[in-house]
Amino acid sequence: MRIVDFGDKHRDAWDSFVEDCLLSTIYHTFSWLQIFQETLGYTQKGFILLDDQGKVVGGLPLFEVKGLGVRKLVSMPFRDRGGLLAQEASGRHFLLEEAVRLYKKGKYDLLLIKEDLPLDGLNLNRWGFQESNFWVKTVVDLKEGVASIWNRLENNAQGPVKQAKKLDVRVHCAKDINEMRLFYRIFLKKRKSLGVPCFPEVFFVHLWQHLCVKRKACLFMAYKGNTPLGGILLLLHKNTVIDGYAASCPEYNELRANDLLVWESIDWAGQNGYSLFDFGADSSRQESLLAFKRKWGGVCIPMHHYSLSAENRAPAEMDSSDKKYFLARSIMSRLPLTIFRLVSDRLVGRFG
Repeated sequence: MRIVDFGDKHRDAWDSFVEDCLLSTIYHTFSWLQIFQETLGYTQKGFILLDDQGKVVGGLPLFEVKGLGVRKLVSMPFRDRGGLLAQEASGRHFLLEEAVRLYKKGKYDLLLIKEDLPLDGLNLNRWGFQESNFWVKTVVDLKEGVASIWNRLENNAQGPVKQAKKLDVRVHCAKDINEMRLFYRIFLKKRKSLGVPCFPEVFFVHLWQHLCVKRKACLFMAYKGNTPLGGILLLLHKNTVIDGYAASCPEYNELRANDLLVWESIDWAGQNGYSLFDFGADSSRQESLLAFKRKWGGVCIPMHHYSLSAENRAPAEMDSSDKKYFLARSIMSRLPLTIFRLVSDRLVGRFG
């Protein structure tokens, strides 16, 4: 077996392998990797594993993230999974060994590999990896049918959806890039209200061009008349729909567009043959957010993140709501929108 870099030469072969691999995610696809390189300025340090005949048998995306005072190798910045991908245990071992070699050679402060399932049988203690289950994903099993799921929902889920429909809020799938730009503006304002850096507009433009156009993603927008209320961007891969990015206008909260968007997304996923709706992962401390996702029939499942550092200890477990960021978030939320946007565009990549 031998290692080669991610490059256009192996693009088709890699994407074919990802499509055939049972445990692959949309974050493994070449399009997703390209979006992060082109819009956030990350350098791809990962590699593809070839067998003796030159066939792709595995790979590990790794991005170099130059954070605030720290240099990291991360299998998928900002996302909850997208790590080792190989058909055989020997391939996973080979990839992990190569990642550790790269981490040491580059004198990085941290190597972080994010997995959906545990990396069993790889003797991770040999290298000093620490496992964390701090992040928790919430999933809804769609195999029983959306009608059955709807009937099981409590009033705290059904009620807001019925209210939104009664108020004539409508949801449709975006037809052109202009609605993606509109969604970005809503997303930007929402992030500003939270004091959290926002992805640049070009990131959403590339999501449209690389994913939506290829039917690997779908943007749903909610309106009251001609007034946009919010949106949800769904990422599509095999049997799974992931709630990738969502935002709504707080001044229209009483119209319950956010709840309607969630239910319409779940309903659309079930009606179109998908078997799993995945809300993505959140900090285990985000109790209210996790409760919101559970009310749709969601079940919480811990993620498996593996870290290796020079100090041989796991990184501090925190998310953007941590008290450590209170002052920074307070300042960011008070900036004029144009200044917030400029600061975000320059800073967001450092938090991956």
